[in-house]
Amino acid sequence: MMFVLILWFGGMAVDLMRYETTRTKLQGWNLL
Repeated sequence: MMFVLILWFGGMAVDLMRYETTRTKLQGWNLL
């Protein structure tokens, strides 16, 4: 059970990081 929770939170963290990098990239393009 704990392993599943760790995997779940890990996936959420990865999604959050991916979202943040995508948002900063989009903001960079908007500045051009």
